[in-house]
Amino acid sequence: HRLLGDPGRHSDPLRQDELTIEVMRESFRAPQGLPSPRSSVVDRAKQLLHARACEPLSLAEIAAETGVSAIYLTSEFKRAEGVPLYRYQMQLRIAQALLQLPHAQSITRLALDLGFSSHSHFTAAFRSFFGFTPSSYRACHEPLHARKQRASHLMSIASDQDSVGRQIPSQP
Repeated sequence: HRLLGDPGRHSDPLRQDELTIEVMRESFRAPQGLPSPRSSVVDRAKQLLHARACEPLSLAEIAAETGVSAIYLTSEFKRAEGVPLYRYQMQLRIAQALLQLPHAQSITRLALDLGFSSHSHFTAAFRSFFGFTPSSYRACHEPLHARKQRASHLMSIASDQDSVGRQIPSQP
């Protein structure tokens, strides 16, 4: 029921893989992982996530890169970092969004560049972190010269549409 009821299951394959493992672990009561000091596996996974934060990495790819099983990686990562791997990856992407939003020409393009599946996926993730949309954040943090350029561009579009509307004679 948790897998089927997860609204983000289609938009984030890493999240889906981790949730599947978590459900399986609970079903079979598998151990949470072997105790270890600050795991080099977690460090390698974090390095990979930072280096490729905007790429759609699957849990299997991350596990293969770190040389451990997906089950071990997810439990070790959550134990060491206190958040699931997919959530950590999402935090990296959202952090990049905060830096890039004020200068972005297109929120949709930025969302896709950051590894989100769509504008709506990005907006939902952003809103869940901060309680407001990327558009409202950008409006408050956009540099003054960019606001003036955007306003000028919108005015010229409106002017062009208005002049086009006046040139076409109305049909009776």
